[in-house]
Amino acid sequence: MKVIQCKKEKKQEKKQEQQKKKKKEQDDWVLDEIVFIESLFTIPNEDIEYKLHLQSLWLLHLEVDHAKMIDCKLTMPYVMDCIAKSFKTNLFVI
Repeated sequence: MKVIQCKKEKKQEKKQEQQKKKKKEQDDWVLDEIVFIESLFTIPNEDIEYKLHLQSLWLLHLEVDHAKMIDCKLTMPYVMDCIAKSFKTNLFVI
């Protein structure tokens, strides 16, 4: 019985450690996003100030496949412009 109980305890400990690691990774990611947004707004920029009324409390972070972008000859400004045009005045794209 002790062997089975010990295996269960180790399994639970491992699961708890994985959960803690995942939470820390999420916290680190959120902190990185906060730092990015704060640093973006510390530098005066007329384009950003012009679009401030579009801001929301929500942040949608999109990650693109850079290799596919290069293959399709797309640039980040082009992608950002397409997203902004699609959503018109309902989205603040940075």
